[in-house]
Amino acid sequence: METWSGRLAFSPKKVPLSAAPAPSATTLSSLTSALTRTGPLAPRLGALCGEALTSSALAPWRASLHRDSIVPVGPPPPFLRVFLPLWCFWIARPQFFPVSSHHVGVVFLIALSYAAHLHVAIMLLSSRLQSAAGLFTLSTLCFIGILYHVWSLSDRPDYEPLLPSAFATPPGPLIPRKIWYKVGPKGLSAKMKNWTASCLEANPHYEYEFMDDMTGDVYVVTNFAHRPDIVEHYLYLTVPILKADMLRYLLLWNEGGIWSDLDVSCEGVPIDDWIPTEHKAQAGLVVGWEFDVGWGSHPLRQFTSWTIMSKPRSPHIWQVVENIMNGLKAKVKEHNVTIAQLDRPMIGDIVDFTGPRRLTRSIFQSLEKNMTIPRDTVYNLLKPKLVGDVLIMPGYSFAASSNKYGNMTDKANLNPKLVKHHYAGSWKNDKGGEL
Repeated sequence: METWSGRLAFSPKKVPLSAAPAPSATTLSSLTSALTRTGPLAPRLGALCGEALTSSALAPWRASLHRDSIVPVGPPPPFLRVFLPLWCFWIARPQFFPVSSHHVGVVFLIALSYAAHLHVAIMLLSSRLQSAAGLFTLSTLCFIGILYHVWSLSDRPDYEPLLPSAFATPPGPLIPRKIWYKVGPKGLSAKMKNWTASCLEANPHYEYEFMDDMTGDVYVVTNFAHRPDIVEHYLYLTVPILKADMLRYLLLWNEGGIWSDLDVSCEGVPIDDWIPTEHKAQAGLVVGWEFDVGWGSHPLRQFTSWTIMSKPRSPHIWQVVENIMNGLKAKVKEHNVTIAQLDRPMIGDIVDFTGPRRLTRSIFQSLEKNMTIPRDTVYNLLKPKLVGDVLIMPGYSFAASSNKYGNMTDKANLNPKLVKHHYAGSWKNDKGGEL
């Protein structure tokens, strides 16, 4: 007896409906069980899928086909019994099927979807039955859904694991000529306008963008929808400085450019001249010491976070993001609260949690996955030093007032002073910033 999965044939021979074996429920049971454990939408889809494929649900349709003697009668083919639950699972939990990592699987699913759709279309053309028309509509929707998911996910990059190289910043042009700022609810003060103008007017060929709370939220939702944990944590955070710190790292990772706090002024050197010519091609990330020279043999050294330069997709910036995410999850567990309930006292030291110390630790953590960095080779710098693809600027470049040079060297031999931080400290209150 030719089955439903066999070749379409116009045969006068009628097959009794009772002779058609019912499809096995083994695969459906296991898949439906898996769907039930994955989320609130998945169980409904799994149940619908299982009901649609049972013999009782298909009985009227098979009976109608039997009456017309047009299409060979039999159970649904095994590939369709597996394909439909997988498709429902993909609709419910698309993050489990990143297209960029599973091209072969996606092509396979498309092929199965197209085959099922074509088969039903032929059945519809061969039959005048309303049930076939309904099945064709369902098949069409399934096929469109597959194509939509492929289109919407095909250009999404992989994030794990991090690129396994100290020189892993993707090759490309120089650091983008764009300056990023974040404005609080109170807007720009007169001083902030002057400080930011000192950078923008000295670099007229640079793009710039002032983000606020709303545009920051939209940016994160739009560009990190593939990481719902990042979106959820960012949107529900109520401590302003935490959101501002996360935003700076997400912006730099996604688009690159120069992050500058609003209380930073430029000291007259064009940004194009900040990186020495011999390092421009290799530098994927540029940071500067905040505390380095003149603090004794064991100072608490850290990079400044008020000025950071980066190419897009720096693995070192992504390490910062992942470490902050892990820190937030740990705090939620420690205090038995939700992200929205985390407050300033629960976080502790902001500088350590999302600020300069977190930035410093994460960069060295990322670099040292692939190389050993003797600390004495990157301390007490008077000139920029390239470590992997990270260019470390001497303290005099980004934080001249925080480093005690004294008479130890002729200042004429130092790297130029590039920016000045005015320490407005708008985040230093019990709320962690402007509300």
